[in-house]
Amino acid sequence: MSIILPALALIAAFGAFLWLGRTTDRIGEMEVAYVRSEANLRECPRLYCQISDTYRAGQQVIIERVVSGDRVDGSDEWLEIRYGSATRFVHRYVVEAPSTSLGNTVEALLSLLSLVVIVPLALLPRLQRRIVRENDEAATDGLLFGAVAAFGIATGTLGFVFSRSSGESLASFFAGTFVNLGSGLAGAAVAFVLFQSLLAKRAAGSRQVDALSAEIDRLRIDVLSQVGELRGEVGRIAASSAAHRPVLRKSPLSKLIARVRGAPSRPNR
Repeated sequence: MSIILPALALIAAFGAFLWLGRTTDRIGEMEVAYVRSEANLRECPRLYCQISDTYRAGQQVIIERVVSGDRVDGSDEWLEIRYGSATRFVHRYVVEAPSTSLGNTVEALLSLLSLVVIVPLALLPRLQRRIVRENDEAATDGLLFGAVAAFGIATGTLGFVFSRSSGESLASFFAGTFVNLGSGLAGAAVAFVLFQSLLAKRAAGSRQVDALSAEIDRLRIDVLSQVGELRGEVGRIAASSAAHRPVLRKSPLSKLIARVRGAPSRPNR
């Protein structure tokens, strides 16, 4: 809970930042957008119409209205955009909303939300090592994998819905998905190597701890056995020394003094 609440606060602050700091996406009644890839400006919403100009990726366009035209990539929606004092037409597929649009905002929020799910599960073995040791480690690993996989599937489904609602073609969606998946896997592999080789100090597993405990118990038994043998040997040496100790005779003067004092006689030293 101590991790989830700050993460939720971070998400809320990030959403407020996007909402307050977003750039305008409208000029009067006309919408502002950007060219996704190379866009051919035509004099009509048909593929056979003459190309007047070509816009590069990232160029800003002002959309006046949406019209119907030739079908491209499963969509017949074309955009009539301002071109100087005139207008030209481009297919909707090559135009995207501003970078602070709803789709990108939702994607950013989902990326931050993933921290709420992944970080606590990743820290669970460190925060509750005793519970993990008592339970099966495979079950813990399966829980982590299942939670992350389920969240990834849910996020991918939402991305697919938003991409289709924005007019993106199916081929473009899968292309972007596989590019993001490949880059994510490559980044995960690099992070794994870095943490394993440079940063991480891996904790011993339960099997290693159990083996070490068994070895310590065996060594303790061996030490106690050796101590017992040493004590027995010391006792035997002491008994042997006492048996061979010479008996000292008392002198007549000592006997006389002892008799006078009434005390037990002592050997001469």
